[in-house]
Amino acid sequence: MGHEFCGVVVDPGDSNFSIGDRVTFWANLSCGTCDMCRMGKEHLCRNVHGTNYIGFVCNGAYAEYFVGRSQNAYKLPDSVSDVAAGLIDPLMVPTTRSGSPA
Repeated sequence: MGHEFCGVVVDPGDSNFSIGDRVTFWANLSCGTCDMCRMGKEHLCRNVHGTNYIGFVCNGAYAEYFVGRSQNAYKLPDSVSDVAAGLIDPLMVPTTRSGSPA
């Protein structure tokens, strides 16, 4: 559970994020190396086959802490509320699957 979420960075590791940054995540954990990923079509990743999606097949953010790849994180501006940030994932789906907004 927990694929539509936002959070606050507590350990940025070697990413470009800082402690305290508010972020949201793209829940599709594509491989980044197949031909579709290299063309920018991560939603059609040949190596995922629907088996690596945050909160569905692997553990999600319905927890006190979540550890995720920095390349799937997006920094949120202060003007975006936590509630609005939770809607970013479902709004990305029609855009990424068709290449343009629905």
